[in-house]
Amino acid sequence: AMSAGALEMFVGDDRAAVQAEELQRLRKAYSQVESDLQDRVEEVQTLRTQITLLKTELLRVGKLYKACLSTKSAGADSAQQLQQKVAHLEQERETLRAQLTSQAEELSRLQAR
Repeated sequence: AMSAGALEMFVGDDRAAVQAEELQRLRKAYSQVESDLQDRVEEVQTLRTQITLLKTELLRVGKLYKACLSTKSAGADSAQQLQQKVAHLEQERETLRAQLTSQAEELSRLQAR
């Protein structure tokens, strides 16, 4: 039979083992959240870069479009093609903006943990 002191030591060791396991589990979870957070930060940076590139492309296409409209020799077809390109780029920009907003919200949620 175990003495009360030995039993207390055994239970204490068991508690310490459970706490150590819990601490290890928490460290692993924290590490995963940190990793996820870094991934999100990189995704947001990538989206920001894409948005910047799209803005540049949109400005370039816009200038071409204006030049076409102001040139009398510009055919209606090329102006219409440019209009479609501008509309497409604006739609793409909105899609990226929505993704960026979503990523930023996810980032905020992860940072709040």
